[in-house]
Amino acid sequence: MTKLAAIFITILFAAAWQFLPGKSAESIKSATTSVPVAISESVNTQEISSDGNPVFGSSTAPLALYYWFDYQCPFCKQFDEEILPILMEKYISNQKLRIVFKNNQSIGPDSQTAGIIGSAIWEASPESYWQWHRAVFEKQDIENGGWGSQADLLDLTKNIPSINFGQVVQLSLKNEASYRQKLDEDREEGQKLKIRTTPSVIIGDQLIRGTQPISVYLQVIDVLLTK
Repeated sequence: MTKLAAIFITILFAAAWQFLPGKSAESIKSATTSVPVAISESVNTQEISSDGNPVFGSSTAPLALYYWFDYQCPFCKQFDEEILPILMEKYISNQKLRIVFKNNQSIGPDSQTAGIIGSAIWEASPESYWQWHRAVFEKQDIENGGWGSQADLLDLTKNIPSINFGQVVQLSLKNEASYRQKLDEDREEGQKLKIRTTPSVIIGDQLIRGTQPISVYLQVIDVLLTK
């Protein structure tokens, strides 16, 4: 059994634990929160494009992590706040990993709006994309009914001084159709790679669905870096 196979079997047991008889409602809720989805498999990463997508890390990094997300997804918020900062600190600073942000804005219209404005920010002020991205997740509340309208997102954007707000507004209007097409292409690309939920990440040639414990990502990355 390979190291990666052993890691993935551990993930599957963690997911199955919540369905064992005799578990209380509270323990099932806890398990579901920490391991919402746990399916892993090999994929063909030659099919993945990063053209026009936000990318963090060196273009020469030996390993890529592709991250499909929805701005209204609560598990994406968990991944963004608990997992991504650790991976960035551990692997981007030493140029071992690059992270490519892929849109899967499918929950509703607020998701699409955030994806379009995010695309404009990446084009206008790429150095501020991560700050804006994190700020949107910090504001996340109920789906399609709370914070997240175009007015909300533009107000947040205006209050980040490093962003060229005027250019973002101009690009959002001028390029809305092409940005929306790019969102659709990201989502369709993910569907071809059997991505059915957010967050989903592909590290090297390994697909991991759902937000998993940080140890899962660290082990997968470390094993792949030794190849």
